[in-house]
Amino acid sequence: ADKKEKDKNILNKSLDVTSTASEAKLTSSASKKSKVSLSVVDCHQETTDEQALCALTFESIAKKSALIPFLNLEKASLEVLLSVSNFLHAELSSLEHNIHFYIGQYQVSAKSHEEVNCIRLSKVAIQDEQMGEAQPVRSLVEVGTVPAPVNT
Repeated sequence: ADKKEKDKNILNKSLDVTSTASEAKLTSSASKKSKVSLSVVDCHQETTDEQALCALTFESIAKKSALIPFLNLEKASLEVLLSVSNFLHAELSSLEHNIHFYIGQYQVSAKSHEEVNCIRLSKVAIQDEQMGEAQPVRSLVEVGTVPAPVNT
């Protein structure tokens, strides 16, 4: 029961992120806590050191990723607003580029597969035609007409 409680506490600690003093200026309230949704971590199979490292890693990631959504943009300076705007514009532009790139790759792959299928189907059709035109080969030797060897 104690191990399960410790595992639960470690997992809960890894999900809680409290604002630090420097980040408190950027949030609307220093007492706010942000939650980071994480996939379920099975702490029962990890050692204590691994659990502590896992908790520190999640806390670090959560602090960095929780910073932007809780910026107090109403009171932010023009430079901060411009910086956030430029960052978001660059991210969206990159995302749009990647979407167009992958759509293009998909279209090329689909066209390539279509061409390969057409080539294979035409080869099969040619083979079918050749097999249809082929005449059965008749044996020139009839059964029972082969002379028996002569013993001398």
